[in-house]
Amino acid sequence: MKDILLVVLGYGCYLNAGMREYLNSVIDFVNVNEVTRIITTGGFTNPNGAPGVSEAGMMAKYLSKNISTPIILEENARTTTENLKGVKSILQQNPELTHCNIVIFCDSCRSLKVKIIARSILKLWPRVIACDLTKRISKKMKQLFVATPLDVVALWVPFLEKMEIKRREKRNKNL
Repeated sequence: MKDILLVVLGYGCYLNAGMREYLNSVIDFVNVNEVTRIITTGGFTNPNGAPGVSEAGMMAKYLSKNISTPIILEENARTTTENLKGVKSILQQNPELTHCNIVIFCDSCRSLKVKIIARSILKLWPRVIACDLTKRISKKMKQLFVATPLDVVALWVPFLEKMEIKRREKRNKNL
């Protein structure tokens, strides 16, 4: 089996119990697989509540205390699409990683969206390991029936992604 490039998508800047469980699943995976590198991805999504903390940085800090696998940070992403575009950019800058199998860790209610967007951006169907980060059924339904279709359509209608980014920026200003 080829070496693995492990991509860990971020969901917030706080190391709460759910995030610890998610990252511990990553650690468990790394401990039993040949992982060449890890990419943690997620930007500075909470400038008021966690100034100067990126999702990628928070996860990398926790992971590096528990495993020795080299970690690459992608700290510019605010959306799933930006996460995966950032991964593509890292692959272009690190051609030695292109031989690796890509495995993506993500929230279970976002796994379908991640697979579809990864197929569009990375031109492959990655293995996706889904962890149950979102607990409330209403939030899971919103992800599956609202966010997933919009984010997938936004691949061909970029204006929709720009609208989502503006909505998030406005929400962050009001926090």
